[in-house]
Amino acid sequence: MITKTKVEEMNDYTIEIGQDCDCECPLSWNEDRLKVYTMNNGVGHDIDELKTDMDECSDFKTYMEKVSEELDCHVFALVRYEHSGVKYYIGNPTCPWDYGYEGIVAVDKKQYDTKDKAIEFANSVMNELTMWANGECYYYDITDNDTGELVDGCCGYIGFDNALECAKEFISEGKDYNVINKE
Repeated sequence: MITKTKVEEMNDYTIEIGQDCDCECPLSWNEDRLKVYTMNNGVGHDIDELKTDMDECSDFKTYMEKVSEELDCHVFALVRYEHSGVKYYIGNPTCPWDYGYEGIVAVDKKQYDTKDKAIEFANSVMNELTMWANGECYYYDITDNDTGELVDGCCGYIGFDNALECAKEFISEGKDYNVINKE
C-alpha cells in the first residue's frame, strides 16, 4: 500500500502527495539529446551496442574519444557512487571505495555546441536520474474540500517540490495555504 506523504490545504482544496512507484526513468525523456551507455546495471543502453570496443583501447579516455568520433557527440565518463543511496554524475571517481565508472554519457553536439553547455545539461539529467534511482518520484491528488471529489491528479514527478508546485499551479498561483503533515 502506498501512503500519502504530506497533505496541504489551499483555499477550498486538499493536496495529497504520494510516492509514485511507476515513474518513468528520466533518461527516456531525453533520448534525442542525451544517451547513457552503461556496463552493468541496466540504466540506459548497454555499452555493447556501440561499435567501438573498449578492449581495443589503451585506457578509458581513449575509449571515450573513439566513441565521441563514432557518435559525433560530446562524451563524458559516467560515475556511480553507491552507499546508502545512489548518485550518478559525470567526471571521475573521487574515492576507491563505493565509486566506479558506470559507463558513458553522450550528448548531442548539434543541440549543445559547446562542451560547457553539454556538461551543464548532462549534470541536470544525472541529478534527475539520481533522484529517480533513489525513489524520489511523486504524484499528487487534489480533492475539493466541500464535495470530497477528486478534481485533479497527476503522476511522474521527480522531486517532491516539483509535484507540490504543479498541484499548487493547478489550484491557482499565489493564494494562501496551510501545511499539514501526514505520515
